[in-house]
Amino acid sequence: GASFVSVSRLVSPLWGFLAVWMNLGGGVLGVALLAYGFADYLQVVWPAVDRTMAAATLVILLGGLNLLGARDTIIGQALMVAAFMIALVVFVAAGSVHVDAARFSPFMPNGLGPVLSAAIPAYFSYAGFTFIIDIGGEIKDPARNIPRALAISFLLVWGIVTALPMR
Repeated sequence: GASFVSVSRLVSPLWGFLAVWMNLGGGVLGVALLAYGFADYLQVVWPAVDRTMAAATLVILLGGLNLLGARDTIIGQALMVAAFMIALVVFVAAGSVHVDAARFSPFMPNGLGPVLSAAIPAYFSYAGFTFIIDIGGEIKDPARNIPRALAISFLLVWGIVTALPMR
């Protein structure tokens, strides 16, 4: 209810209602798009896999994980985040030695269209920050801890990105 309350008090109850439904619609669409993205990557490894079936199976499996309870969901999420972080470290470590600064000029050789296309998956990567408001009532001292958690995460990402060697 935090999304409704904050928007309805700031703008109007109608906009609060619309914000909740837009978040819900965006979440449903986001889950479908991310599942299809996973299926696309799966097809690279296993070309015979049916894209729709793989996406639906992923949604059902992860939905089932959420139904098992908070503890199992947290363990599952921790394992997925650990696997993602390991893959990210391997990717950055392997790729950072091959960075060629000359390739950044011209910066957008194919125009703005491909950049905007890349912004769509980037949006889904960072969309979780907007949902932290919804759990504010479940966190000890949210007025202090939510901004602190956001600042730490932004500084951590900024530190990692700026520490990468550029040739």
